[in-house]
Amino acid sequence: MTGPQLNQISVYLLRREITDYEDALDEREGLERHDLNPDSGITGRLYIRVSRPDRPSWMGFVDSLLADPLPGVESVRVSGVLFIEHLDRTFALTFGYGRHLLDRDALEPDFGLKVAASLVDPEQLNTTDSRLVQTTRLQVRRQAGRGMTSRSLGLDMAREMVRGLSGQVLDEDIGTRVTGSDAVGLAGRLDAPALLARLGTFVRAHSEEWYLDRFPLLDRWRAVSNSRRRLELDRALEDALALRDRRLGLAVPEIIDWRGAGFRFTHEPRDVRHAFPHIADYLAVTPTPTVDDLRREKLTLHAPDADTPAGIWKVYQALEWETLVRSQCRLPGRNRRPTR
Repeated sequence: MTGPQLNQISVYLLRREITDYEDALDEREGLERHDLNPDSGITGRLYIRVSRPDRPSWMGFVDSLLADPLPGVESVRVSGVLFIEHLDRTFALTFGYGRHLLDRDALEPDFGLKVAASLVDPEQLNTTDSRLVQTTRLQVRRQAGRGMTSRSLGLDMAREMVRGLSGQVLDEDIGTRVTGSDAVGLAGRLDAPALLARLGTFVRAHSEEWYLDRFPLLDRWRAVSNSRRRLELDRALEDALALRDRRLGLAVPEIIDWRGAGFRFTHEPRDVRHAFPHIADYLAVTPTPTVDDLRREKLTLHAPDADTPAGIWKVYQALEWETLVRSQCRLPGRNRRPTR
């Protein structure tokens, strides 16, 4: 390989109906736009955001204990999203905190999970993330110091909804380690031509469902894709919120580092920090939310050492509510259970 290289990539796939890069961005304010060099061989555009200098919050406390205050120390966060066109699809590569710049509704759900399941050696899994859907939703991470099968890790795909996995790539020519959930992460040295080749592999693995040969139960749980059914569920959800249905709840939609300073909702004062996300706290600031409100307003987990986000999710993503519907999707011998 010649020229600058990447050692790891994190890639999302945009939905086909997203035809403008900026429609895939969650917020456009403060973003710098950069066109690509036509000679690079890659078609796309880069967006970056450079945060204002931020003094770590712990420094004020430490200063109060010192004989002489610490000199000015500030940190800057850089977030980047590189959109790339390839094989009639649009990919988003994220750098730094770039994933927080993307609108999750513009992305193909479970793209990374399905690609990782297609490329990983099923005998060499290192980590699996799953959800046990019961009275209380449990998120489970299993991690091994060496590669092993999903059964050896204790994963029961008949009962658990797989949300992420990682392990050794089966084909060493593709890379060394693959990780997948919404995005696919691939470790391996890549220049521009090799990057395009890997994106081609990703889109083929996703569209041709290579993962079904290795993990046939991966699709046992599937998000509702029918637009009419989703609209019906969203209307029922608004009614449940208005009635304060006791089955409603909020939970972080992914496994996180609980060392964060706390949670805050969009319309709350900047200094508010909740130890845990609760539906009552959200409804206190948005008493009669619509689905549009849920998709627009955010649940933010703040980092412990600065006034910066360690995680940002739409309230819609974090909302839990279980209801009975008549599924129109069937697996051989069983109904697929739709999930919101």
